[in-house]
Amino acid sequence: MVPLIENEIVTKRKWIAQEDFIDLLAISQSAPGILAVNISIFIGYKAAWNPGKYYHSIGNNFAVFHYYIGYRPVLS
Repeated sequence: MVPLIENEIVTKRKWIAQEDFIDLLAISQSAPGILAVNISIFIGYKAAWNPGKYYHSIGNNFAVFHYYIGYRPVLS
């Protein structure tokens, strides 16, 4: 998962530099919680300051939220 995130954020979109990504990856792995959520919050903060961290965390968690609200009652 880390190479996919790195390819998208560093190579394709060029939101942050390679060195910054490595630093954010180390911070994200040491923080409690899911790696993808942590790194999306840190990348959002690095790319767009405070609004960016909120938008990235909401966007990352929307799929899980949508599953539990929409599909979970149907499958039960």
